[in-house]
Amino acid sequence: MVMTNEREEWDSASRQRVKVKYVESDDFNKLKSAILAQYQNAFPAISLVDANHNNQGELLMKHENTVQDLDLQDTRETLAVLNEFWGKPVHLDTVFEVEGDVPPHNPWSRDHFGWEPEPQPKIERQPVRMTYRNNKMELFTLSKDGKPLKNITDKYL
Repeated sequence: MVMTNEREEWDSASRQRVKVKYVESDDFNKLKSAILAQYQNAFPAISLVDANHNNQGELLMKHENTVQDLDLQDTRETLAVLNEFWGKPVHLDTVFEVEGDVPPHNPWSRDHFGWEPEPQPKIERQPVRMTYRNNKMELFTLSKDGKPLKNITDKYL
């Protein structure tokens, strides 16, 4: 989780080799999340939004994503138990990093050596709905008004 490593360096004051810990990552958000997770309660904040979602008795919950994203495997297992207990589909809205579509090829994107860089998908934090029904979990990106837009299950599960 924390992106640190150890190396030996010469300490001129003590005239010996000492082990020094250093941060290996320059991704501020991941580092911040890892540090904050060490100092806060490990349980995610999840609230009940609607116990009759879609007027069909489905359960809708929301994860207050303050520090770190939910683990997909743990969430799948938890939603499976809730689905079995509730007897209807259960939905959980959260936010996490979603890989967008690969942008179309730009023929004018060659560098000065004539190489064409591989188009990279854009990664953004987006609202996502996790739905568990019929013994399987599905992931959907959400529109601004909270409606499922695109099924992204195959990319993440």
